[in-house]
Amino acid sequence: TGATVTGFLASGAIWTNAVCADGKASLAHNAGSCTNPLDVTKPKAALSGPTSTIQTRLGFTVSWTGSDIGGSGVRSYDVQASTGLPTSASTGAWSTLVSGTAQTSRVVTAKAGTSYCYRVRAHDKAGNAGLWSAPRCTTTPVDDAALMRSSGWTKGTGSTWFGGTYSTAKKASAVLTYGSATSSTRQIGIIATTCPSCGSVRIYVGATKVGQISLQSATRTDRVVFLLTRFAAVKTGAIRLVTISGYEVTVDALLTRAV
Repeated sequence: TGATVTGFLASGAIWTNAVCADGKASLAHNAGSCTNPLDVTKPKAALSGPTSTIQTRLGFTVSWTGSDIGGSGVRSYDVQASTGLPTSASTGAWSTLVSGTAQTSRVVTAKAGTSYCYRVRAHDKAGNAGLWSAPRCTTTPVDDAALMRSSGWTKGTGSTWFGGTYSTAKKASAVLTYGSATSSTRQIGIIATTCPSCGSVRIYVGATKVGQISLQSATRTDRVVFLLTRFAAVKTGAIRLVTISGYEVTVDALLTRAV
């Protein structure tokens, strides 16, 4: 057969770790056998995580899967990441998260107020490199300390709050602002406190009101997540949270994404 053998299965039907008669390694053939055709098909890979487009904490899992219909099997994966502002319609240049790994997930510790996009490609045992997958993106919360405050807000601190801070207002028309006139957003939410005597907050993009959130509840609960329905199209303008009355509004973080 012209094969140089370093090992084979007991059946003798499949050569392993061998150089076949065609000069190619056995692993380059379907099922790793010199008796099968060469694998010339590119493997495929896809992202399965992060599973949420908006995170409420700074830790999340990036995960991926792969397949190789050519028959030699997936050997490894490359994963790249791209970051940007949550109010930017695009992220920056791609950089390597992991390269040549056989693992299918990675826990990421992220930065606040950042958009993250990921893509993955697979390599098979025949040496074929697949195409980069479609990206999957997510954003992390913007801490209340990063928001511009009008008068009427007081700042509190504590280890249980996102970023260790929160902002409370007990007057009407107190405003928290994020971004500028050129900022983009596709979805907005807040992490806030609910309570029997809590009020409501209106949400604007530029001069347009896009939603209103009531913070009233039977019992007091901190760090409750509220998300408006995803907009049909990207909206442009600074994001403003405006209190309606003198009832308490306590905001822990802003949630927004443009990608």
